Amino acid sequence: CVTSVTALSGKARASSLVVTSATGNIADMTTTISMAMQKSTDLTDHAVHRVRETVGKVTTLAANAEFIRTFTATIEAARAGESGRGFAVVAGEVKSFATQTSKANEEISKQIALILGDTNSVATAITGIEELIEALRTASDDISHAVEKQQQMSYEILSQTSEASGNAEMVSTDISNVSNSIA
Repeated sequence: CVTSVTALSGKARASSLVVTSATGNIADMTTTISMAMQKSTDLTDHAVHRVRETVGKVTTLAANAEFIRTFTATIEAARAGESGRGFAVVAGEVKSFATQTSKANEEISKQIALILGDTNSVATAITGIEELIEALRTASDDISHAVEKQQQMSYEILSQTSEASGNAEMVSTDISNVSNSIA
């Protein structure tokens, strides 16, 4: 009985140590992933900021260039009269190109927003994983403490059982002695 309790306690303690070790390993990996994700997020944020600045400059330049070209083509078309229709066509094409550039810049801005959203989603997921690992670590510690208390209680029960058995043996001997002295 003592051997069984000791063996079970040992197995429970070993299992608890395995869980504690695995939880620690997972926590270390998650910390590494979290740090890499943070670095990636920082780099992405910086890149997005620079791309936004560039898109803003390109949009401004395209708008200014479109205005100047359209204005110039319109003036030339008006000055040339009937023969200036070619300038009017060029002005229309310049305006169309500027509109396409503006739409492309808007699409780039939307893609940047999607990338940032995905990056934030991943960061949120990693934070959730870290919280789960911390909960696992706490549960593992609680299990380890419970196993230790159970082991202590098992030893106490064994000790008291052994003492009770010894006392019962002494009572049996005393009864036997009293019985023999009466006879």
